[in-house]
Amino acid sequence: METTDTTKKQPLVRHWRWSPWKKSNYDFLKKNLAVLPSSLSLLDVGAGIEPFYTITWRFNHKSMDWQNFGTTDIVTNITESWPVKNNSFNIIVCTNTLEHVNKPQFVLGECKRVLAKQGTLVGTVPFLVKIHQEPHDYYRYTHYALKELLTEAGFADVEIVPLSNSYNILEMLLKNIKKNNPSLGTKMLLKAMGAILYLFGGPLKSAKPTLEHCEGFGFVGKVT
Repeated sequence: METTDTTKKQPLVRHWRWSPWKKSNYDFLKKNLAVLPSSLSLLDVGAGIEPFYTITWRFNHKSMDWQNFGTTDIVTNITESWPVKNNSFNIIVCTNTLEHVNKPQFVLGECKRVLAKQGTLVGTVPFLVKIHQEPHDYYRYTHYALKELLTEAGFADVEIVPLSNSYNILEMLLKNIKKNNPSLGTKMLLKAMGAILYLFGGPLKSAKPTLEHCEGFGFVGKVT
């Protein structure tokens, strides 16, 4: 396998603009990748602009997506057979991608195919978030669906973790209402609700996300 081109342009990462959902993705990936040695090879599937490059760069790293975002190593339709050899990567990262593919089971099957023995799949998917990147936004997965899909694809030791709590969901909903209903009355009502949240929403803001009430999920699967 080719080694990562260390001269390639690094993606521009703007952490300060991240939403709570994106920050929870970063924390989940960082935690799960930190325990893996940097000598391993990593494929970032549906990498886009590679927002988590600061975590993945230390591995023998390749990125893959349907178009070249300026730093993409492999350009291909990920819902068709990948131009990647069997058992050729130790780690696959797949963040905020499975909701945008109309054949998620095929994509997970390809992840399983290209992962080496003892390989690890780490990813995230949204759950209670708005439709985005239309018209290619197809699914919202429950934790039950995720576990079923990963198990059917042949992954073992599947772990599903809720990410980003109800406070962040409520905050997102209020922002969307304000954007779609710009009347003065709506703005005043939302301003009052925002003040109440700010003053009294401490316990809700610090609450742990649950499998039933979260913005999305992190998942891990192993190849045995």
